[in-house]
Amino acid sequence: MLNAVMKVVEKGSAEMYNKISDNMPQILKTLGFGMIITGTVGACVATSKVQNAFEKFNEAREDIDNIKEEYMDTELAMDEKTYKKELVKLYFELGGNIAKYYALPIALEVGGIACYNKSFSMIETRYTDAVAALTSYMAILKNYRKNVVDKYGKDVDLAMRYGLDLEQETVEEIDPETGKKKKVKKDVLVLNEGNNNPFDGYSEYSRIFGSDEYYAANNINDYYQTSEYENNQALYNKTFLLSQQKQVNEWLRIKKRIYLFEVYDMLGFDRTDESMEVGWIYDPEGGDEQISFGITEFRNKRAFNGYEVNFILDFNVDGHLKGRAGQAAV
Repeated sequence: MLNAVMKVVEKGSAEMYNKISDNMPQILKTLGFGMIITGTVGACVATSKVQNAFEKFNEAREDIDNIKEEYMDTELAMDEKTYKKELVKLYFELGGNIAKYYALPIALEVGGIACYNKSFSMIETRYTDAVAALTSYMAILKNYRKNVVDKYGKDVDLAMRYGLDLEQETVEEIDPETGKKKKVKKDVLVLNEGNNNPFDGYSEYSRIFGSDEYYAANNINDYYQTSEYENNQALYNKTFLLSQQKQVNEWLRIKKRIYLFEVYDMLGFDRTDESMEVGWIYDPEGGDEQISFGITEFRNKRAFNGYEVNFILDFNVDGHLKGRAGQAAV
């Protein structure tokens, strides 16, 4: 029985320790804030007490001066040594009172600042660890996707990444040798009727360039709607996207900095709070295609006409631009 109780206590203690450890930055931050506020209030109270101490000091100093002056020419006259000794006592008493009144507020202020600094230090350490873990994870994911591409092809990688199906489609192509049309089978990415969670898990910056009416009618996030898409005009839409990608890269070369919302504006998407903060900064050694729309073409079998070519846009943003070098967007 005792062993069972001890195990429960140990388990509870371990859980409590883990919770405290996990929330230590917030605990220290709250504690530091409370100590600073308490120290500030204490300093105000101490200041009032110090003012009273100064008043008593001035009264005592005045009494000593009066006594010295009153008995100057008598047998009770105070010599200079005694006078200075009395003044030293007063100053020591005053200094002791000041130290006593301000000691606790100062200790609270210093302790609060120390808790604050420790809190931010712990957050910075955890952030650094998280970035390192994310970098490692991204490297593993990149290697995994490379292996998928090497073994199964790029289309399989895209299908797995975006939750689409891979199907074969018969299309007409021009034979470069004969110049005649011929029918060939080609793998295409497809969004089928049975896919109940289209576009779930995409990057927060990604967008779907497709039928505005379809995505609105199916209660899919408004951020996926665009006013620039032309229904049943696959070639036109792809040409439009490529031309806009070329144009925005030219803008980047001139302006040195492009925000994501500017690209959204070009493509007919609504702005978001995030798009006002992230984007690209021009790298003189980065080449001509520093901004990529990450265009992936797929067939949408859930569209109103039963089959429509849409595009996934997975923008390769550099990250947050605020505080980074570069010319501001105009």
